[in-house]
Amino acid sequence: MIDLLPSHRTQKRARPAEAEGPQACAVEAPVRPDRERYLADELAKAARYIRALLPMPLSGAIETDWVFMPSAELGGDAFGYHWLDDEHFAIYLLDVCGHGIGAALHSVSVLNVLRAQALGDTDFRKPEAVLAALNEAFQMKRYNNMYFTIWYGVFNIHTRRLTYATGGHPPALLVGPGVEGLSIERLRTRGLLIGGVEGVAFPSASRIIPEGYSLYVFSDGVYEVRQEDGSIWGLDDYVDLLIDQLGRGHGHVDQVMDRINIIRDCLTCIDDSALLRIRFN
Repeated sequence: MIDLLPSHRTQKRARPAEAEGPQACAVEAPVRPDRERYLADELAKAARYIRALLPMPLSGAIETDWVFMPSAELGGDAFGYHWLDDEHFAIYLLDVCGHGIGAALHSVSVLNVLRAQALGDTDFRKPEAVLAALNEAFQMKRYNNMYFTIWYGVFNIHTRRLTYATGGHPPALLVGPGVEGLSIERLRTRGLLIGGVEGVAFPSASRIIPEGYSLYVFSDGVYEVRQEDGSIWGLDDYVDLLIDQLGRGHGHVDQVMDRINIIRDCLTCIDDSALLRIRFN
């Protein structure tokens, strides 16, 4: 996927489809040279459609901003946010296994379901219900062995309570002032990836959000960074970098990603990178 907004930057990196998790995703066969132009045209059409689905930044009581760096022309990361009603604001970021057009189309399918609230008899204000319904609707055995992880949260602007649930996804980071410096809290529940096992429950949790706090939601490509010496970062390394950036007053998502890219070996990037910041004013 490619950034919709000129202020956001994307970077294309050719990378063959890779397997993630307990079962491999299907890999498409090589395309004959005489079909490359046709395929390129079709990919361009798909990219334009995907660009139209990316959310615009918000300002006001809730501020949002994001940066996205796909590993290929089309990737499996997707995200969004929208008002469910006058009180409830939904936030979600998902990561489909693999790369390429198959992962991108699967992520678009899930994104459209979330945007349209198209899961029958599901209260989209309840993250545990949304993840359970997604898990039943997108079982990997019906989707060419494709599964995904997701972070889904709902913020009530009147009570300032954020309720969230995760399905195999990295935690979101809630950042605010602490007794000594910054306070960073990891928001994650113990939910399995979506599409792997039928009939499982997804627990939710909640947290009151004080004014001025920010929430960073991201895919694992943000912190699974290959460095020049071949070593791989982890989540703790990313948290340390975020603390350092915030301490310098550089907490904007573009500034955080710029710092990561200085460390990253861009020729051997592992995965898509999506980073979303929500500020609760």
